[in-house]
Amino acid sequence: MITITRLKSLLKKRLQIMAWLSLACLLIGQLGRLYWILELFAHFVPYYTVLMALGCICITNKKLRLFFAICAMAALYWCITPWPNSHTNNAEQTTPVRFLSYNVLFSNTHIKAESNWLIHHNSDIIFLTETSSAWGKALQPLANITQHCTEYSDSPYGMALYSRLPLTRCEVFYTANNNSYPYIRAELANGLVVYGIHPPPPIDETLVQHRNHLLKTLAQQIQQEKNNVIVLGDMNITAFSPVFQDFIQTANIHLTSPRARPTWQPALLSIDHALVRNPKKVMATGSYSWQGSDHKPIWINYLP
Repeated sequence: MITITRLKSLLKKRLQIMAWLSLACLLIGQLGRLYWILELFAHFVPYYTVLMALGCICITNKKLRLFFAICAMAALYWCITPWPNSHTNNAEQTTPVRFLSYNVLFSNTHIKAESNWLIHHNSDIIFLTETSSAWGKALQPLANITQHCTEYSDSPYGMALYSRLPLTRCEVFYTANNNSYPYIRAELANGLVVYGIHPPPPIDETLVQHRNHLLKTLAQQIQQEKNNVIVLGDMNITAFSPVFQDFIQTANIHLTSPRARPTWQPALLSIDHALVRNPKKVMATGSYSWQGSDHKPIWINYLP
């Protein structure tokens, strides 16, 4: 019979092994520029953080315990940054634009209730991904009272942008040699440029190549924008990925919420982002609870 003491000893050994494996996986993930499978390891840093912290508790060697404590603390800092902004607007500042970004899920079975919520939501700009023809029909009342551009599709790659503010332009585009994964570019009358994007998920090598190509192409285009910019969408990539780090660096845009904020079930990863040219213009950010989709709606108040 295995005693409780023996079970505790076995558990401690397993946790120590998991701590070492977590550290190895974290480092492997940062080699993701070299090969797509390696990049998949980069997305699970929050889990690696927990396992390294547990391993730290179980390790008896003082030097190793200190080592894993430092690793866990560094990983935790990476997870919880950037700090959420929460500024108070004053009389001298322009009124912020309130954005809502939501992957509504084309197979969502709660379209009626959620479309009603979106129609009556107080956001100035609403960007939606996975908008099927059924979603287009349900959201027609919203289209009737907004300027908009849409690409409804009975697949995961439909999208729509609705604006209660005046737009000078709103168009659906495709990058060169790509007719499957659209993106939206809109310009507000106040000069703010809005991108809505939804790259494909990293399910296999082909889709990863399409995702990375789309991100690389859009990064170069966004970088050339002379006006203030905000980029929204389900980007099917976490902020821990070196591919995503290259994207935001090339595009000259910044994260607005902690890297580990969960927005997608069941893995509880953060793959829905709001990225901005000037982080000082972020007034507040947040998310709503999960509804009929496997994604959370996220929101941001941003000064034009």
